[in-house]
Amino acid sequence: MAKPDKRDALVTRPKDFESRLFFAARNLAIEAMCLRIETGMLRQGFDVTAEWKESSRGNPTLQLKLKNPKPTATSWTFAEAAVYVARDRITVLERHNVSECFYRLDSVHPTEHWPWRESKLVADFRALVRKMGDEGYFAAEVDKVNYPFEYGHHSSF
Repeated sequence: MAKPDKRDALVTRPKDFESRLFFAARNLAIEAMCLRIETGMLRQGFDVTAEWKESSRGNPTLQLKLKNPKPTATSWTFAEAAVYVARDRITVLERHNVSECFYRLDSVHPTEHWPWRESKLVADFRALVRKMGDEGYFAAEVDKVNYPFEYGHHSSF
């Protein structure tokens, strides 16, 4: 399949152009949220990967995976926490190719089944996740993936 010419693609926009832009913006808002969470936790001393998992069935989940700093010394690779997101439908009056999907925080689960002795690192990670949930951090972050998207530009334009 040949790559489309970018100029021609812009001039001859497809019918779903607005829809594509909307979903691209939402996907970028989700990526930005994951990056903010990862950066914030790294500043707290936790090397965490944040992954948004969503399918057409069920509600989305934000998986937080704490990396083991010494993976060869122990048997665990990741300690996980989950932020459960509810997906609601809202009525869009004049549907301008935007989604009727609205995300909100459902619950935060800083624990999982842990068959090993819990280290101080894992206990502190779980305490941080619980604190962030209790203080409304995750609720505010999830709200940012809804339209209108919060965008703080970092360019000189």
